[in-house]
Amino acid sequence: MTKIFRFRLWCAGLALLANQASAAGVPAFLVTTPGGVSSVLMGTLHVPAAGMRQPADQVMKGARHFVVEQAGAPEIGRRFAVPAEATVTVGGQQRANWARALSTAQLATLLERAQCHATAPVDTAATRQVLDFMLTRQSAMLLQSTAISYCAPPGLKSRDLLMQEAAAAAGLVPEPLESASAVAAQRDLVPEAYWRHSLDVALSADGPTRLRDVVGAFNRGELDMLRDLFLQAPPGSGAAEHWEVMVDQRNRAWLPKLRQLLDDGPSFVLVGGAHLAGPGGLPARLQAAGYRVIRVELPARP
Repeated sequence: MTKIFRFRLWCAGLALLANQASAAGVPAFLVTTPGGVSSVLMGTLHVPAAGMRQPADQVMKGARHFVVEQAGAPEIGRRFAVPAEATVTVGGQQRANWARALSTAQLATLLERAQCHATAPVDTAATRQVLDFMLTRQSAMLLQSTAISYCAPPGLKSRDLLMQEAAAAAGLVPEPLESASAVAAQRDLVPEAYWRHSLDVALSADGPTRLRDVVGAFNRGELDMLRDLFLQAPPGSGAAEHWEVMVDQRNRAWLPKLRQLLDDGPSFVLVGGAHLAGPGGLPARLQAAGYRVIRVELPARP
């Protein structure tokens, strides 16, 4: 099959998706360059979540580029490597002062969430040692990352993993918009208050309810809700600063490379859902740059 024919087939398929939206589909954006090249831009949650509709593998067929935020192993920022200056003794372990507020039940939840996404048998004692080490650090960043990884039904895959598998089957390799070191540098700019605030929210009784609300927003294509959650956080939580550093600044940095890949498309672009929200989101930025951006519904897998 020639590249030209594959390109025309891809464009025809995307046009069909744009005109045949289904309530049972998976919301995304169809982005068309001024030169007429069409691509798909989709948000992801990064972790498995029950009830989240996922796109069928066929949405990847015909794409020339599979674009992601970053590729390779994530890097840990400088701040997390620094041990806490002041520690308290909790259960015989030296832990940072900020960890004092964590209850026995919350620590048990962290242990459960640290283990439930593993693809191989997990050594509980070893996992507990890792968590104990995290509790001695100056930053709560990695514990926050563990806390928001809510346990899902066994075998359930994240959208990231499903689309990676579909891309591999289509002969595509991920093309990152940024390096792992660049992400780590941005995380170092986030106020520590945010990591601790987010950790508290994820471990609260409302955490699972918030996750269900977020899944519903993804299924409806209402990703502006993600921005609202950040901007409604209480003053001093660091949430607004986190949004500026981890969403808006990265969107601006991504735009030149993203436009190159879109212009050379067709591309399938998969980034965190927050990057598609609000006036600083990628759809709005691309539209301002002269691209045609419309909402579509992709076919969902059974």
